Amino acid sequence: MSMSANRVVALCSQNAQVLEEVIKMIEADELKIIVRGEDITAVERTRIRTNLGRLLQIIEAFEPDCA
Repeated sequence: MSMSANRVVALCSQNAQVLEEVIKMIEADELKIIVRGEDITAVERTRIRTNLGRLLQIIEAFEPDCA
């Protein structure tokens, strides 16, 4: 199945928005991530930011094709 640049940007943008919301909740101490009794919130925040960065790169690369 082929996907248009518009669809790629739309899907990545939706996912990026969710990740931005999660980061805001973590930074506001509204969300803590505990695994096996250990607080891994800082580790997950880093992973989420990295993933967000990758999505933003995809959006930036495909956005010019969405005119």
